[in-house]
Amino acid sequence: GAGAREAVAREAGWEEGWGRGVFAQARARLELRVKREHSQMFRLVVLRGLPPAQVAKTVGVLVAQVYLVRHRLTRMLQEEVRRVCSEAMPTP
Repeated sequence: GAGAREAVAREAGWEEGWGRGVFAQARARLELRVKREHSQMFRLVVLRGLPPAQVAKTVGVLVAQVYLVRHRLTRMLQEEVRRVCSEAMPTP
């Protein structure tokens, strides 16, 4: 739930205020890049805080796949947050 979401945001360099918009934009970009099933698993386990075993059962995959998707998409989200932030920064 909130703890996992905050950890992902913190690792990605997300801050309060304008950072919420950055995080939302990065998440939207991420969802365009990945399979719908993977996006669903990520939302359930990271953003809603459901246990990986419950997500695996809901989606119909092995628990190991939920962990793998969570790891990969967390890293991808961090990259997207950095990209959005760099695009927002004025160039000298």
